[in-house]
Amino acid sequence: LRLLRGAGPEGLAGVLADRGDGIIRPLLGFRRAELRAWLQAVGQGWREDVTNLSREPLRNRIRQEWLPRLEAEFNPALTPQLARLAEISGEEARFWAAYCDGLLAGHWQASPSGGRLPRARLRELPVAVQRRLLRRIVQRVQGDVRQLDFRSLEEVRQWAADERRHPRRRRLAGLVCRITAGNVEFERADRL
Repeated sequence: LRLLRGAGPEGLAGVLADRGDGIIRPLLGFRRAELRAWLQAVGQGWREDVTNLSREPLRNRIRQEWLPRLEAEFNPALTPQLARLAEISGEEARFWAAYCDGLLAGHWQASPSGGRLPRARLRELPVAVQRRLLRRIVQRVQGDVRQLDFRSLEEVRQWAADERRHPRRRRLAGLVCRITAGNVEFERADRL
């Protein structure tokens, strides 16, 4: 579903078994049929969420129609392969978060409603790292990246990397981003 919606690598991680916030989902690695068979074998009942039976939400249509068809016609191991992709993507997302936090240490100047990063620090990094770093900043300041889209992030990245272009101002997710002569500044829009 996230791939269809245009998610990047972090989005492909899907729901994480351990988000690091105390909520753990230990059954994510099991298929529904496996869990039902095990519960039956041990004589344990279960409760079925009736919303899972609806064909209305796109996620249910994908689960009920598309995945079985793709497995039958193209790849019987598709579901475990998608689970492996999600696991790999989740591990990479955790790596990048820690890596970007290290890059920000000593350069990120936090404020009560946002912060700023020297443009020179951003410009010295490869494009892929610039994108990850800006995404991490949005996550730090905003608390999440749900409203963040690639086009807006890329525009800010290009403005910040171009030594000739300043000043600029743009909304980025729930933030206002300002490109000044020396900095890329982020401020939560609700604090303006």
